[in-house]
Amino acid sequence: MTRRVYRSFRIAFGLFFFIPLLIIFVDFTGIIGDKIRPVFTALQFVPSVIKFITVPALLTSGFILITLLTLLYGRVYCSVFCPLGVLQDIAGYIRKRFSSRIKFLYTAPYNFLRYGLLLATVLSVLGGSMVLLNLLDPFSGFGRISFQLARPIIIGVNNIISFTLSRFGNYSVYPQEFYLGDTFVISFALVFFLTVVVMAALRGRLYCNTLCPVGSLLGLISKFSLFKFVIKNDLCTECGACGKVCKSECIDTESKDIDMSRCVVCFNCTSVCTSTAIILERNSTGTGDKYDPSRRFFVNKLGSIAPLLLTYAAVKDSILVYVINKVPILKKNPVTPPGSVGREHFTSRCTACGLCVSACPTHVIQPSLFSYGLEGFLQPAMDYSRSFCNFECNQCTLVCPTGALLPVSLEQKKISQLGKAIFVKDNCVVVTQKSECGACSEHCPTKAVTMVPYEKLFLPEVRDKYCIGCGACEKACPTKPYKAIYVEGNFEHKIAEKNRENRKEKKEEVLEEFPF
Repeated sequence: MTRRVYRSFRIAFGLFFFIPLLIIFVDFTGIIGDKIRPVFTALQFVPSVIKFITVPALLTSGFILITLLTLLYGRVYCSVFCPLGVLQDIAGYIRKRFSSRIKFLYTAPYNFLRYGLLLATVLSVLGGSMVLLNLLDPFSGFGRISFQLARPIIIGVNNIISFTLSRFGNYSVYPQEFYLGDTFVISFALVFFLTVVVMAALRGRLYCNTLCPVGSLLGLISKFSLFKFVIKNDLCTECGACGKVCKSECIDTESKDIDMSRCVVCFNCTSVCTSTAIILERNSTGTGDKYDPSRRFFVNKLGSIAPLLLTYAAVKDSILVYVINKVPILKKNPVTPPGSVGREHFTSRCTACGLCVSACPTHVIQPSLFSYGLEGFLQPAMDYSRSFCNFECNQCTLVCPTGALLPVSLEQKKISQLGKAIFVKDNCVVVTQKSECGACSEHCPTKAVTMVPYEKLFLPEVRDKYCIGCGACEKACPTKPYKAIYVEGNFEHKIAEKNRENRKEKKEEVLEEFPF
């Protein structure tokens, strides 16, 4: 087997995981089933760790396999299983097709930055904040790029094809709802995408070896890997070809040393080495790395690292309706998605990857900015100003790779109380305009909102015990600028009672003979 074959295998396996994961995020047809999806998401390091802590099971222990592979061969995860890593390779390949003049050169590791961010991320998670992990986790970053940027483009192309074919009487392609999320969230995904792509095009895996906490952690583990790449002095011709193709910039051709903490096991170096001087051999030293004084400097100066500060400047859009009212609505608790158990469970496990956002058919689950505070940056919440939670759907609970959303059966979901509807009488058109409405009651799937007599009209009344907090009433309410009914989230999800009032079976009249 030639050395180029190893590289080909690495590329093939990388695409084998990259393409299904991309489809999972952009799919609007349901091609990827609930049984296939966990197979690919289970091998994502951060989601696997969090879900294993939440729900220990075989499919949640993928990080153990990744760790074992790292202990054997180094950072295999970064080249094969990580979709953001493969995306960087694709960006580098495209750059190479347009210009082959850019060559990689060995650079000293940015240990202070990479290990500083790793430690800050770990400390923030242990302190109850997921903000750094949400921002830097490669799987979550890839998810945001996929469903915030790629999915709208794919839906747009689908709708253009559907419209074109329909002009010729062909309706084999169905149009899909074209939906754009929050402008700030899309802008953040675009900036993240451009940053990663530009870094990959110019400096290879610079993101992986400076900003990615998973890459830094696996880099530490790979120092103890059983096998490592080495350059044989007696075989090396000092041509320097290996250093020019090393996208991790970790091959020092002068000292003939390879920094395994940054190597992503791409086999680029072995494929260009004509003298077979670079081999993967057993690590006899156990660590394989020399003393680096920058590590001690990092530890001594750790206390000087300042936390990241973000500014909140989000303004909620109001729905265009026909009545002016005066009582403002101030929600105290955001509504967490079904299966999240409660706010604490959800925010301590969600990495803002966006799979639930992508899977939600009504688009009510949306990435939020600071709904949960600074520590919950970009974590999704139920946005009832945009849509409502479908009573007959539990899709979001089946796709979460971290266990932030636990699987919930459809019957369980129908009685899970995410929050409670609150009626503001002085905002209702029945009171302010003396006109009939009842939109909230008509759209309530559990009939928790009922209509009671009020000055020759009917006024909504909320029965908490039946309310599940789906937001159908809030979405349907036509008042302006403030809603007359809204959902206040439960800090911990509760169980609602089943409303059996409307389940009385009507006896149909049976005609013995034909009536005419």
